[in-house]
Amino acid sequence: MSTQRSESDGESDAIKSCIRIRPLNDSELESGSRIAWEVKGDSISSIPNDIRDIVHEFSYDKLISSEETNEDVYVKTTREIVTAAVDGFNGTIFAYGQTSSGKTHTIRGSYETPGLLPLAVGELFDILEKTPNRQFLVRACYLEIYNEEIKDLLEPSALPLKLRETVDNNFEVVGVHEQVVVSSDEVFMLMEDGDGHRSVGSTKMNQRSSRSHSLFRITIESSEASTRHRPQCGGLSCGLSV
Repeated sequence: MSTQRSESDGESDAIKSCIRIRPLNDSELESGSRIAWEVKGDSISSIPNDIRDIVHEFSYDKLISSEETNEDVYVKTTREIVTAAVDGFNGTIFAYGQTSSGKTHTIRGSYETPGLLPLAVGELFDILEKTPNRQFLVRACYLEIYNEEIKDLLEPSALPLKLRETVDNNFEVVGVHEQVVVSSDEVFMLMEDGDGHRSVGSTKMNQRSSRSHSLFRITIESSEASTRHRPQCGGLSCGLSV
C-alpha cells in the first residue's frame, strides 16, 4: 500500500510505502500454516523455517501488524491526507498486492469494519460540516482500468475514456462523469452503483475477484463563504490494483 500527498501546483510531493501483514484465514489455520513475516519497528523480516534459511529484512515508512484494525491503518496512513485535501492538496491512497492479499478489505472493508475509503469519506464530510466559514463543492467519479481501457463506472454505457496530457505536464481522463455529492451517504450510493459495473472473475484463490484496477476520486473545491476569492482545489483518490 502506498500513500501520497502533493501540493496542488505539483512542485512538491511525497510518496510513502506502507506494508500490512494479513492475518491467516480459516483455511490456512486449519492446514497449520503460519505467518511468514515479523514486524520489528519500521522493518519487516522473514521468519525462517530452518536455521539454514536466509532471513530477509526490508524497511518501509509504515509497518502494520496483523493484529491492527482498519481504523488503526487509517490513523497511521490516511487521516493526514484527508485533512490536507480539504486544505487544497492532492492525496492518494493506493493498495497493491496479489489476489486475496487483503486489498479490498483494507480499502473498502465491510459494514462492521469499514476500510480506508469509507472512513476517509466519513471524516471528510465531518470536517466540512465543522468549517462554516468556507463553502465547499464536492464531486466524485469512479473509474476502472481493464484490458488497457478506462471505463467510467458511473456511466457504464459510455465508450472507453481517453487519457490526455495537460499543458502543465499532468494527466486527465477526458469525458469522465463527475457527480456532485453533498453527504457521505451519497458517496456510498455512488460506490455501490459503480461496484455493480466492475469486471469480475474467479481465480484459484478467490471465487469472485476483481480483474481490474479501480480508482475512486473525490474533488473538493472551497472558497471563503463571504468573498469572491478564487476557490482552492484539492483531491482525494483511493485505488485498488490486482
